[in-house]
Amino acid sequence: MKSKRNPINTLTETQRIVAAATKVIHPPHTVALDKEDISLFDSIISECPKAEWTTHKIEVAALLARAMSDLSREQALLRIEGAVVTGPRGTPMLNPRKQVVQLHVLSIVQLRRTLSLHVYATEGTGRDTAKRRETAKDMELAAIPKARVDDGLIAHPH
Repeated sequence: MKSKRNPINTLTETQRIVAAATKVIHPPHTVALDKEDISLFDSIISECPKAEWTTHKIEVAALLARAMSDLSREQALLRIEGAVVTGPRGTPMLNPRKQVVQLHVLSIVQLRRTLSLHVYATEGTGRDTAKRRETAKDMELAAIPKARVDDGLIAHPH
């Protein structure tokens, strides 16, 4: 059984987080992602400090991004078709796509849970985890040189 993580304010943990701050996390080769999936993947990855991402968690994040993209596509089609469609006998019936959407939602919930698997055992309560992640994200931002964040050379709309 894995022991609890070092407290966030220890030198060892601070060094581990700062060292990972500039790491670029790419989608795994084991999960095929479309262009739409990549932005969702990046968003999921940004939810946690980079030091927390293992190979397995990155694969699950890619699966989650793909599931979220699939859900979005199915919901768009469901909105066009409507929740009630005409069945083969000409009678109104529940659109079968509605069940597909619900299955995608369940899959997304399960994948999100998987990303937080055994949180209490490894990190403490949810409040402790949130505080730890917030502190780690602050450390990451402090570790990235200001020039890399915004050096003022590229115009940004205001």
